[in-house]
Amino acid sequence: KLDQATVLLGIAVDIAQRYDLPLVVARLAIRAALVLSNVAEYERGLALAEWAMIRYSEADDAVGVGQAHYCRGLMLGYSGHHAAAIKAFHAALRYLPAEPVWFHGGAWQCIGFNHYMQGLTEDANAALPRCREDKKGWVDEAAHALTKATEILSAGAGQEALGNLAWIRARVAVVRDELRLADQLYAQALEHIADAGIWLDAALIAAERVGVLLELGKAVEARQFARGLTPLVIPLEDASPIAALALADLIRAALEGSKITHEMLEQVRAKICAWRGHAS
Repeated sequence: KLDQATVLLGIAVDIAQRYDLPLVVARLAIRAALVLSNVAEYERGLALAEWAMIRYSEADDAVGVGQAHYCRGLMLGYSGHHAAAIKAFHAALRYLPAEPVWFHGGAWQCIGFNHYMQGLTEDANAALPRCREDKKGWVDEAAHALTKATEILSAGAGQEALGNLAWIRARVAVVRDELRLADQLYAQALEHIADAGIWLDAALIAAERVGVLLELGKAVEARQFARGLTPLVIPLEDASPIAALALADLIRAALEGSKITHEMLEQVRAKICAWRGHAS
């Protein structure tokens, strides 16, 4: 319903401008930017966020300025401008209050994610992503920022937020060759995301954890874990029959005692990722 949301936001902006309510227009501009991000209109979203930041600055609304910086960070990160995104999130932290905790925790998580993306090789979507040798400092910064996010969000965040945070921490741990930690974090991420009922992400996390177990030399444990993924298949069918079949192929291989390879996992992940991108 993104088209409908865009139309309604446009009507709301017209009304707010007619009655000279600049801060209302600024809030709506940020909401419109977030809507545009869902259809990959990041440049338009960034322009709206920057416009909102100017309006909030003129009104000496510090919280609004912080929210606009946060929105700028999202648009910049989505469009691949990771260094600029990090600066925007640090600016948001200077303006936003400590409560509610989601803004500070979310900002640190986004800082961590953008540092992580700066440190990766070109194949950022691989099941076992790798760090460029000259960029290890970025990944260390990612781990530091994500630790801060965890400290802030651990008490009050919901299942989806906690799952996503554990997931990115797991991927950072993989890049840093901390595979035992990665395995623990993938287990946490899967539990949270499955409890939240986000089945495509749960399947992707599960496939990535199998890859980590293989890297640890735990082929038997990898097969045992894969066999236990059967409860994911039925709810996954509603989200994507193709992804459900891909996961079922992995489970079947584990049940038959076949060797699970990284190539097999890449095929499973590719099918899940393709549908996940289509669904988003």
